[in-house]
Amino acid sequence: MKLRKTGILALTLMLLWPGSGALATTPGTLANVPSYDTTSTNNMPLLELQQVYYILQENHLDKPSEKKLVQGALQGVQQYIKDEKHAVVVVDEKDDTVKEMVDRIKQWQAQQKLDWYGVSYYGIEGMLTQVNDPYTTLFTQDELDRFENSVNNNFVGFGIMFRKTDKGIIVRKVVENSPADVAGINSGDKLEAVNGKKIVVEHLEELITMLQGEEGTSATLTFYKSGTAQTKDYTIKRSPLIMPEATSHLFASKSETIGYVRLDTFGSDAGDQFKEQLDKLEDKQKKLTGLVIDLRDNGGGYLSAARDIASLFMEEGLLMYTTNRNGVEVENWVRNGRPVSYPVTILVNGQTASASELLSGALQDHKIAKLIGTKTFGKGVAQTVLPLVDGNALKVTLQEYQTPTHRKVNKIGLVPDLVATDDIGQVVEALNELGENRIEVRQKSDDEVVVNGVSFYTTSPILKKMGNSLNIRSTFMQSMLQEKTAVPAEYRPLVSVTNPTVTFTWKKENNEYMFISEKKK
Repeated sequence: MKLRKTGILALTLMLLWPGSGALATTPGTLANVPSYDTTSTNNMPLLELQQVYYILQENHLDKPSEKKLVQGALQGVQQYIKDEKHAVVVVDEKDDTVKEMVDRIKQWQAQQKLDWYGVSYYGIEGMLTQVNDPYTTLFTQDELDRFENSVNNNFVGFGIMFRKTDKGIIVRKVVENSPADVAGINSGDKLEAVNGKKIVVEHLEELITMLQGEEGTSATLTFYKSGTAQTKDYTIKRSPLIMPEATSHLFASKSETIGYVRLDTFGSDAGDQFKEQLDKLEDKQKKLTGLVIDLRDNGGGYLSAARDIASLFMEEGLLMYTTNRNGVEVENWVRNGRPVSYPVTILVNGQTASASELLSGALQDHKIAKLIGTKTFGKGVAQTVLPLVDGNALKVTLQEYQTPTHRKVNKIGLVPDLVATDDIGQVVEALNELGENRIEVRQKSDDEVVVNGVSFYTTSPILKKMGNSLNIRSTFMQSMLQEKTAVPAEYRPLVSVTNPTVTFTWKKENNEYMFISEKKK
């Protein structure tokens, strides 16, 4: 009997990339598969497996065929039998209906005395392998809780946000008053090991899994401290964390009033928090002359949050087009918003994804904002999370979206208006774009710099001593000098420079180096 189709479109659409906190569920031996109450599974075997089949077959964006899903499920159970029973069963390539799938699996279950939960789990994972969509994922109950908490920035953990770089896993941010903050872990520290196990991960999701644990439990984290060039162990406890989604600052300036808003995720409260921070900036005595929005490393979140934030910059306008599996295109609009009276720049990088790309693309198309940084991640599809009968959940891709000018985002990304590869140089370029005449960058440490009074963290030092000479990061210097041609060397000698547009000087003050770029009048 065919299960009733779930009313998916009434549920909340989510725009996320895998690195935003979603946990990939990978088949392994059954001992590695989280268990839950199997009462309903035993009473009605394979109900959840069939439910996932119909959700995918009738709703997934890519229209997977019946045969592909059936064969995937059978191959998944075949692997389960091999792993658990060390036995070999043969998948009949002619099996291509739900009835044949169910009959075949029941036959194998009876022969091999299989656990129904393992059968269902591996069958579902087999189907998902055939769909070959990294954003369509099975969640257990615990994984769903962690996923939802990660979207809303509510966690049990240490209070560390990481970034994967060519140099390893680097601390991007430490939550204020978190266990990591109290222990003395700093932005820029490099994670070397967890509980003595050296870190070798291809994706951040693997690291997230390694670091997860119950409230009150401890782990020993080994960091390389760039400031002291030493390795240090920290044994810290996990605790509940509620991290703000949006933070703001005002750049110090004699001529301009430029605001800065950092948004870490598009959670359920992101729209309200962003508005609160923007209102604080606009409530200053001086009227804002420009705004920098920082969406670097923001992996996305709720579509509704992106729409709420877009409404703070446009009174009415097209937000995006969405297209479903049948090619039906729908316009999504912002209405009852407010226009913005000052220029806006948005900082983006290769980890700016999904809802971040949606907002960036819309404001770029409407000529409200200019993008500065590097090409974005390229996730232009939307998912929803559906509850399953046995307590699990399925995150499934339903739609693809395009920007208001019909630019495709998925697997392509957005190209910035101004390309800048240096993380601090991107901030410098944004300030230059907004009319700032004098930019002061103070190197507080190898990993922390202050740009016109606002702190930023960087993965490598701006200034290095090489032999007897001081050398400055070339990509940063390129932005400070407003040069169009890149210097191939990673570092170049530190010297004061005057060119037709700017004067660059430097000095040492209170054991800190300061770099100053001043436009010529």
